[in-house]
Amino acid sequence: MKNRILGWLLPAVLLALGAVGIAFGAGKAEEVYRIRSTRLLIWDAPTSMRTGTAEDMSTNTERVRPMDLVLSPSVSLAVNGRKAPVYETNVSHSHLDSAPMPPQSRTPVAIFDFDGVVRIDLDVGFAVEEAEVLPSAAEVLPEIRGNGVSFTLDEPGNYTVVFNGKEERAVHLFTRFPEKEIPDAGDGNVLYFAPGEYDAGTVNLKSGQTLYLAGGAVLHGNVRADHAENVTIRGRGIVDGSRYGGDAGNRVVRIPIDLEVSKNVTVEGVTLLNSNGWVLQGYSSEDVTVDGVAIVSSRANGDGVTLQSCRNFTVKNCFIRSWDDSLVVKNYADNTENLLFEGNQIWTDLAQSMEIGYETNKGYRENAVIENITFRRNTVLFNLHKPVISIHNGDSCAVRHILYEDTVVEHADMTFSNRLVEIQILESGWSTTYERGTVEDVRIDGLRVLRSAHKNLTAEVSGFGRTYFVKDVVFSGVDVMGRKGAEALTYNVDGKNTEHVVIRKEASK
Repeated sequence: MKNRILGWLLPAVLLALGAVGIAFGAGKAEEVYRIRSTRLLIWDAPTSMRTGTAEDMSTNTERVRPMDLVLSPSVSLAVNGRKAPVYETNVSHSHLDSAPMPPQSRTPVAIFDFDGVVRIDLDVGFAVEEAEVLPSAAEVLPEIRGNGVSFTLDEPGNYTVVFNGKEERAVHLFTRFPEKEIPDAGDGNVLYFAPGEYDAGTVNLKSGQTLYLAGGAVLHGNVRADHAENVTIRGRGIVDGSRYGGDAGNRVVRIPIDLEVSKNVTVEGVTLLNSNGWVLQGYSSEDVTVDGVAIVSSRANGDGVTLQSCRNFTVKNCFIRSWDDSLVVKNYADNTENLLFEGNQIWTDLAQSMEIGYETNKGYRENAVIENITFRRNTVLFNLHKPVISIHNGDSCAVRHILYEDTVVEHADMTFSNRLVEIQILESGWSTTYERGTVEDVRIDGLRVLRSAHKNLTAEVSGFGRTYFVKDVVFSGVDVMGRKGAEALTYNVDGKNTEHVVIRKEASK
């Protein structure tokens, strides 16, 4: 965080001046401390939204208890002394692989914008003995006080507060800089949703249209762009899928943001909760930017951002908590080229955090390729099931030129195994083609694990049979709780079907 010392001193100074939440740069404060004004935007929740009951807050499957997005009955938040709404969204803490209806719990989320410095006062309704604000790189140190914590933020971003060393009841704060150039509600090409609740069903966007969700707007439904160009989805509102059934044995999946065969698309700033399947999908789409989107999913097949056969696609500055793969790349039709995942925060309750596969040629394409895929400066807050980094080439596809760069894993607590990295060519239940493919030119450059439930973590590298090879894999700058290079991981490399697997101590410069 910038201005760390000032960030701690400022709230006390301004409280004395009576200026918190009003004007940080007014009068003497601006002259003495040379600080800019703080702009803070908090939006009321829709007046129609109810507060959660004991039934809503229970842990059970959705066959037994409601899935509705509700206001928190127990958590309160003040930002610079101003009350901010706290929503209770669904999460699943179980790691039941392929469960059609996993048990649901609740976790609090809050959304606000600011530019400057803000003091957070958070009361969670239970005794707090210890607390941690993630990501740890932000260096936010909470002050514990009874049933809550207080701390200062001097830069917008995504922050998660974990209490008493447990994942349960972690609070997610989605904060961003205030928007610029908000679309005109009277523009014929703008679908403008003002604050309030909307039973919208499927909103189909046409070429040239913008969907704007204002702060305090909750759209119960999903948004789709199909064969569209020059489309924008933005705002500070919520797309909520809780009113769609989530039983994987009997449901119609409604993807909250579904981009099908579309070009020149921007998705920015919205929050996606309670999807009944995949959350944000790109299918055969190109020239797309997803920036500052927040995702929390809890139901079967709840992949966070899933891209099939896309090109020139960027996902950055997002928060993804998913009950299935968090960031995932597949081939369903055409080839996949030039994807960038940068500066995202990831919490993976089930499956893999950053996955390529398993379906790498579901379109039966000749000479299928997935290439030039970059995962850069992503932080995995929690990985609780399967590998953090994984390539599973399950079809006849050339997977090549893959970079995982400067990855930080706060908690590597996988329950399925102790595998941190998995690079494999294999036949699986998701394989479509008879032949297998290749994996070539993979660089894992800068991988740091801060904590793990396992004493030892492994990296698995294997091809298929004696014909389908994994080649040119370089591990550099791997640091697992202070152990580096060859000592950091147990490297299980299959010598029958791999070639040129290199382990270096230092990261590339």
